[in-house]
This record gives sequence, structure tokens and C-alpha cells, in this order.
Amino acid sequence: MKKAIALMFVMTMVLSGTVFAASVPADQLEHRSVTIGSTTMPYRLFVPPTYNSSSKYPIVVFLHGKGEIGTDNELQLKNNGNGSMYFIDTTNQAAYPMFYIAPQAAYTWRETTHLDLLKKAIQELSVEFNLDMDRIYLTGISMGGYGTWRFLSQDPEYFAAGIPMSYGSGTADKLIHQPIWAFHAANDTVVSVGSTDNAVKRVRDLGGSITYTRFDLGGHGIWSTAYKNPLLLQWMMAQRRGVRNATKPLLTIEQPVNADSMEIAQSPLSISGTANLGTYEITGVEWKNLYNGTKGAATGTSNWSKTGIQIFPDANNLIQITATGTSFVASWGGKTTFNDCINVTLNAGLVPYTLTVNSGNGDGQYEAGISVTVTADAAPAGKEFDSWTGDIANLASPSSASTTLIMPAANVTISASYRTTNQAPVVNAGLDQNITLPAATSLQGSVTDDGLPSGTISYQWSLVSGPGAVSFSAPTTLSTVANFASAGSYVIRLTANDGEKSTSDDITVTVNPQPVIYYTLAVNNGNGDGQYEAGISVTVTADAAPSGKEFDSWTGDIANLASHSSASTTLIMPAANVTISASYRTTNHAPVVNAGLDQIITLPAAASLQGVVTDDGLPSGTLSYQWSLVSGPDAVIFSDATALSTTVGFAAEGSYILCLTANDGVLSSSDNVIITVDPEPLPAILVDFGNDAYISSDNWNNLTAGDRLADSYLDLIDSEGVSTNVRLTVTDSFAGANTSGTTAVNELGLPASASRDSLIGNDMLFGGQLEPTAGFKLEGLSPDMLYTLTFYASRMNVTDNRETQYTVGGETAEILYLDASNNISNTVTTSGIRPDSNGEINVAIQKGPNNNNSFGFYYIGAVIIEAEPAQ
Repeated sequence: MKKAIALMFVMTMVLSGTVFAASVPADQLEHRSVTIGSTTMPYRLFVPPTYNSSSKYPIVVFLHGKGEIGTDNELQLKNNGNGSMYFIDTTNQAAYPMFYIAPQAAYTWRETTHLDLLKKAIQELSVEFNLDMDRIYLTGISMGGYGTWRFLSQDPEYFAAGIPMSYGSGTADKLIHQPIWAFHAANDTVVSVGSTDNAVKRVRDLGGSITYTRFDLGGHGIWSTAYKNPLLLQWMMAQRRGVRNATKPLLTIEQPVNADSMEIAQSPLSISGTANLGTYEITGVEWKNLYNGTKGAATGTSNWSKTGIQIFPDANNLIQITATGTSFVASWGGKTTFNDCINVTLNAGLVPYTLTVNSGNGDGQYEAGISVTVTADAAPAGKEFDSWTGDIANLASPSSASTTLIMPAANVTISASYRTTNQAPVVNAGLDQNITLPAATSLQGSVTDDGLPSGTISYQWSLVSGPGAVSFSAPTTLSTVANFASAGSYVIRLTANDGEKSTSDDITVTVNPQPVIYYTLAVNNGNGDGQYEAGISVTVTADAAPSGKEFDSWTGDIANLASHSSASTTLIMPAANVTISASYRTTNHAPVVNAGLDQIITLPAAASLQGVVTDDGLPSGTLSYQWSLVSGPDAVIFSDATALSTTVGFAAEGSYILCLTANDGVLSSSDNVIITVDPEPLPAILVDFGNDAYISSDNWNNLTAGDRLADSYLDLIDSEGVSTNVRLTVTDSFAGANTSGTTAVNELGLPASASRDSLIGNDMLFGGQLEPTAGFKLEGLSPDMLYTLTFYASRMNVTDNRETQYTVGGETAEILYLDASNNISNTVTTSGIRPDSNGEINVAIQKGPNNNNSFGFYYIGAVIIEAEPAQ
């Protein structure tokens, strides 16, 4: 997962625009550990985001300082790894993709197991990744600087290079062949700069080459700045294990030999070489014979030399050459030194051999193996150096006037030879020309030559400058034809080459444009008239139409019109005169549409639609019609969607917008009508209250005198005979039944069996019965429905008032009054009542306030229960 995040981080930097250097956050480095026996060392690992297993990758190992000891595997990366993670920022990763390992020591880097643990971690990683084991680089700061010197000394053959900072240590004789760049500041108050001074001196005094940047200022914590040294990363990446690498900073002894040691027959020694600090100034080069301490300044810097160095017999004369340059941080001062060494011994038994250089310099007596620079004399007039002849087997380059020769164990004679100087061909490309398109031009060049070196000449015509392309019929011959794509001034070049030298000559060809021919465009009843070149796009626009008219089409030479039916269009001018005319027609008006009045219907009824359309009869007098659904909760079905008069059926309730569109063949218009579709009412529940002798059939529910007592109940069906899961339970007993109600036809359509009898109650004792109140409840009702209860009762042939009060209660309550005296068609009806939380509605019955019957008789003959969804 960490690898994917690292890749996403780099891709984000690239895709956001300009790529710029950005630090890699510490949390992008994987947490890992390595174990040997009972010892475990944690470490953090950075995997290059662009890792490709087909390529080898170097490894940078960073050893932290004392302030980061522990086992949390976090502290060693604080402050961006104290600057070392600069190596893996986005810019450096693009140039030098590398792995980065940061182990953490629990106490110090002195334990001998630390190097073994590090090497095991790298070995395990080399199984997982394609690592370059010849490019393992070690660096450390403070205590980690000590660890860097120590690890390099413990296994000098393992690492490719080391970069210790702010600490000096190590075993010098183990380090003389190890590439090292050390950093320290003179004002370090934590670790004395003398530790690094002494470490560097010991390595150099044994013949080692080492680079040392010694700041005047900067203190102990120089690391973040030092790691950004402009030459450091390139120097490190160039190092290979066991290979002496020519990468700056670099000082090289080249004469008399480029080797670690040499013998000479006699003193003194002349020595020379090069020093390279890139674009930075080298302020001086010094020499020193470490045998007796004699020293002095060399001549030159980038190319330096020294003559007359005394070499003592019977001794190893270690000659040390040291260059001095910038510390790369001006505000801190200091310097960078880098060196090379050679061991020189006197051997009086060496036999010098004679080098004879004819027509040149470099003659002398030299021991075998010595590198000698030989240079040819200046060539005579009309001549030039050709090559060296003679004993040239050991010459670096026989064809170079100045070269080197490695002296063999034999006398050598070489001679510089010269040849007649080859003169470049003389070229004449011809006269400047002036032509007019589409003509081409003939080019005729001439060339003279001295016939050297081979007598063969090649030719090439080419375009030097011009506004367009040029094609040559035969670009490699003196005679050719040039064709031009556009007008303008062209510079044409003829080049001749004799195999060694070439010359050229230019001519200017002025190409005039092809003459322009204009053609006439005549536009009748419009604008756009004029004179135009063939191929020009011209906009033509018809004049405004007369009153009652509209544009119809263009007529005439319309072949090149973009659209002959558009009042404003374009015409591509042909190579001919053109006449076009705008024509007009009587203006067509869109039909006038009326889709009819809005409607409200109840399912399952359909709606009848009657549209009305009037039109001006243009363009053809034929109209087409189309009914369509604009919006609504479900699909609709038209009996004939293309007729003005049609019906439409609906599948669901809701509000529907229907559209009638009329089209006269060119123009169309529409009108909408809204159809509100109410849902199909649910079947009612019919309940007959009365005597056992008068039972209502046809899906009526009958509560008889035998069921008048409390806790009696009926499971109700609806008017279609379907079970409703609603139960009617008597909650307060009735006194009995009365059968003196009407049998006449009533407006409700109640059967006589329901209208003639009632259950009754009374508040004065009658026939041994006294029931001041009665009641029932409806159970199993839906809380999502509203219920309407219609009450009916009848007692004929009486003269008093027998008003009955019905109290109906659910989530809300209503009180209704109905006088049963001589009633035929009167009823009372509740508004929609929602059941209570138990799904119940309770009905309490008693005499009404206007009841003046002496026994207080009250009645209920029938109830009609209807339901509708709550809004």
C-alpha cells in the first residue's frame, strides 16, 4: 500500500502542472525490521515510485544521530531525515531513482551486530527488489557519522562510497581505496572538527584520495545544507564498488603515469595532471612529499604541473597533490580539498630509452611505462598534418597532431608527415531569380575543386528560409527545378562536399503571387453583390419579406449555395459570374389549438377529450393532430391519439397533463389540459342493527337483539362480501330492539329489513330495562385511512322528539344528532376520522338534548362505514 501511495504522490505532482522539487513525507516510507538471533533492528524503506523490476537500483543507507535513538521506527526520519531525504525528493528521484533505508539504533552504532543486521536487511530486499549491489552508499550524521566511518572500516569492500558528517573516526588503512566525501564545521561545539581533520589526514597520509568540505561556520547541525551540495548527489551516484571513478570533485595525476606507484631512474621528478571542480573555481593546487615533508605550490589549477620534486633513494616517496576550492556555502566560509597520491621510488637500475620525434617535439630519455606527450611541428605553407609514421604501436592517436605515447622497453622513432592542404570546393548557385506562381524555376549551379582528397564531389540543394515549402526535382544534382507552394522571398542554398570539406552559395528567388481574377455575383432581392475571387465564401441575405409574405427560397445559379432554403446563407464563388434571386411566399401561421377544459374523474372511468383547432389553410390545407402525455404518475392509453375527439384511460390516480399538438406540415402549436384522476372508492361496510326477525341480506352485517349485550361482536365484511379484518364489538349494552321503523323506500336505498328495526336504549325504567347509554367499537382499522360513519334510525307513528346523540371518537371526536321520530330518509354523517393508535374508533349512543320522550328512548338502525386514504 505504501508503494501505491508513493506513486500517487509523485503522479499528483506531475499532473498538477509544472513539476517541481517536493519532499517525500515520512509516512510514505514503509515500516520494516530485520532480526538476527534475539536482536531486531527496525528500519524505514523508501521504494522508488517508478520502480521497474527490469532495472537495477542503487541504495542509500542513512545512519541517524544520538538524538534519534530508540525503537519507535519514527525518530530517525524527523526533520526530513535531518536533510538526507533530499536525495529522494521528486526532482532527484526523476534523475536518480533510488532506494533509501533508514535503520534505527536503540543506543549507539558501536555494536558489531549493526552492520550484520544492515547487510541482512539489504540481502532480504535484494530478493524482493532488483538492487544494484555495486552501488550501496552509506551516509550518517553526528553519531551516525561515526557509524559511517566504522561500517566503512569494518567492510571496505561492501560499500561503493561513504558520506560521514560531523564526526571523524575509522581505520585509515582500510579506507585508502574507499571513495569518501566528509563534512564538518570548525565551530562544532558538540564533536570537535579535529576528529574529521585527523581521520582525513590519516587516510591521505597512507596514499588515499578523499574529499573533505570543512566549513568555518555552521555548528554541529550542518546536515540539511551539506546534503544539498550541488556536486554531492552526482558524485555519489557515479561511484561503483571497486571502481576508480572520474567524477568531480576529482584530482588526477596523469604524467608521468596515471597509477598508484612508479619507479624512476633518477631524481628530480616532473609531475602534472588535472583538477576538476565543475563550474566552481579551484583556488590552488599544492604538492607534498610525505617522506620528508617538503611541499609547495604547483603551477596552474585545472591543468597543473610541478617540476624538480626531489625523490629520495631507498624510500617510498609518497607524493600527495591536493586541490583547494569552495565550501559551496559562502555564508559559512571554509573550503573543500580533494587529492591524489602516487608512490615514487628511485631505481638506478632502470634503463632509459630514447624517443626520437622527427618534425615534432617530445624527444628525450624515458623509462618504460612513462606517458609522453608528442606534438607535430606547424605544417609548411600549403600543407597540413596528415599522420605519425614509424614506431607508432604505442601512440594514442596516430592521426592527431598532438597525442600521447606510452614508452615501451625500446628506443622509438616517430615522424610527423604532412599532405597538401585540401581546399574546399568553390560553389556558385547561379543568379537571383524573380518568378510568378504557378511557374517553377530552373536552377543551374557550378562547382570547381582541387580534386582532393578523392576527386569526388557531392551536391545538395536546400531551403534556407522562406514562407513556405520548396520541392526540388533533383536535389543532389547541379541542375534541378524548384517548385514553390506560396508567394514570398526564398533563400535557396547549393552545398558541395569533397569528402572532407564543404562550402555553399545562396541565391534569392522572389516568388510573386498568381494574378487574381474577379467574378461578378448579382443578388436580386438581397445583398451580397460584388466582385470576388473564385473560392471565396460570400454571405448572401434576402431582403425583408413584404407584408404578409415570408422568405421561400433562392433561385438561379444556386449550385454553390450552402442552403437554398435559408434567407441568410453562404455561397462559395465559382470561377464564373453568378446571379441568384430571393423568392417569397404568403406567410404561413401556426394552427390555433384548444385542448378543452380541465377535468376531474374517478377511477375506473375514462376521460373524454374534445380538441378544437383552427388554421389558415397554409401551406397545404392538411392538419395532423397528436395527443401526448406531458406528465403524470403513470402511463395513459388514448383510444385514438391522432383524432381531435378521443378518450383516454388511466392506470393510477393523480394529476395528469395531456397535450394536443396540431401541425400544418411546416408549423405546429400545442395546448395542454389537466385531468385530475381520483382513486376508485373502497367498498363500504353495511351494518344493520335490529330484531332477529328482520335480517338484511346482500352482504349486510346484522347485529341483532340477541347480540345487544356488551362484548358481543361481529367480524365485518364489505359490500362485496370480502372480509375486512374489522371487528364490531358491543362495548355498552343496548336495552332491546324496536321494529316500528319505516318500510317506505328511502333516498339511501336502505332495504326495509334495515330501516324498520333498531336497537334501542332508555334512561327511564321501561319493561324492566334501563340502559341510559349504549355503544360499540370498531377494531382492526388502518391508521393510514380516514373513516366516514353515516347513522340512520327510524321510529314511525310517534308525536314526540326522540333525538339520538352519537359520539364518535378515534384520533379525533365528533358528536352527531338524529331525530328518529317519523324519519324516512334523514341521516347524519361524520367527517373523515382517523383511528386511534390502537386502530380503533368508539361510538357512544344516548338520547339527544332535544329528546322529550318520557322514557328517553334513543335508536340506531343502520351504519354505513366508508374509508379513504389519509392525505
